[in-house]
Amino acid sequence: MLALVVSIEVPPASRDRFLAAIRAQAAASLAEEPGCLRFDVCAVEDDPTRFVLYEVYADEAALAAHGETPHFARWRQAAEDCGLTLERTLARIVS
Repeated sequence: MLALVVSIEVPPASRDRFLAAIRAQAAASLAEEPGCLRFDVCAVEDDPTRFVLYEVYADEAALAAHGETPHFARWRQAAEDCGLTLERTLARIVS
């Protein structure tokens, strides 16, 4: 399995738009991608502009397929429109 941790800083004016877009992305990923095992959207408790995504994929092929989906393309456009700052960390995990 592969875990992807994404730290996101959202401009305050884009927070609502970001939440709508990332919730749609998470729901579509879980519903339409058999290799997407988990997609959590986590808010940082003391900072309303910071979020962490925790995603788990069955393998590298599932992660690659995730990046080719229409909902991922919509998410990337929404992220760009919202002016997000993203930091990604890919970690191999064993279960």
